[in-house]
Amino acid sequence: MISQLKKDLNDETITSICNKIFYYIKPEQEKADTYIEYRILTERERNLAGNKNITDLFYVQVDIFSKVSYKLLSEKIKEVLKSKKYTIIDSIELYEEDTGYYHKALRFKYSKFKGVI
Repeated sequence: MISQLKKDLNDETITSICNKIFYYIKPEQEKADTYIEYRILTERERNLAGNKNITDLFYVQVDIFSKVSYKLLSEKIKEVLKSKKYTIIDSIELYEEDTGYYHKALRFKYSKFKGVI
């Protein structure tokens, strides 16, 4: 799922606005006024049949950090991930006083059908 989320976030619609996309934590040596971090929060089995799991349910978080407005980037991330069958479940806006970054956390769920076993 990590590789799927990475691929989905590297959609041209998103990368044309921000191409600094990091799994979990941005390396300190990387400098950017705007960047994205992503991670898997939880993974659950869903839809059992014949005592076997046929669907995995993932909860993922996409964080935007920016020293300028991130409104367009946030809208594009939601638009792209929605088109790829993610469902937004939560978002929050924060300000990181220690770094001076505005921070928007977006949480999504994504179901991955594994097929009938």
